[in-house]
Amino acid sequence: MCIFLFGGNDANNMLVPNDTATYANYQKIRQNLALPQASLVTIHDPATNANYGLHPSFAPIAGLYNTSKRLALVANVGTLVQPVPRGSNGMPQLTAVPLPVNLYSHSDQQNEWQNAVPQGAPPPAGPGGWPTSWRAFPAAWCRPPSASAAMRFS
Repeated sequence: MCIFLFGGNDANNMLVPNDTATYANYQKIRQNLALPQASLVTIHDPATNANYGLHPSFAPIAGLYNTSKRLALVANVGTLVQPVPRGSNGMPQLTAVPLPVNLYSHSDQQNEWQNAVPQGAPPPAGPGGWPTSWRAFPAAWCRPPSASAAMRFS
């Protein structure tokens, strides 16, 4: 199942680091946008033994993660064609790799999510177009963009 939200999502306030040190860093960076730590709904990741906080609006689904293990959250993904390396100064090297057209345009990025065709990738080849282009181009060019938050129900 894929749910597309036209209005967007502040993913940094949907899944929040919830231990003392990482929450303090989140609060410093987000400033007046940071959610109060007491309002977060705690979920626990047994693989890393880390606690995270869900936005209070997501309280009804916390049990799907904590108890029934029927929810997965995927973070830090988007419409990039490939990862952007950082320079020695820590800043992204935006000219080092192909980037989606109009990366900072909300409407263009919505279009990328809907058509699953990374802008800047080679055009589809062969009689089947995109479905058969995986044979002609590297896999990174043929994958649709990933969701910033994904739910899997089993």
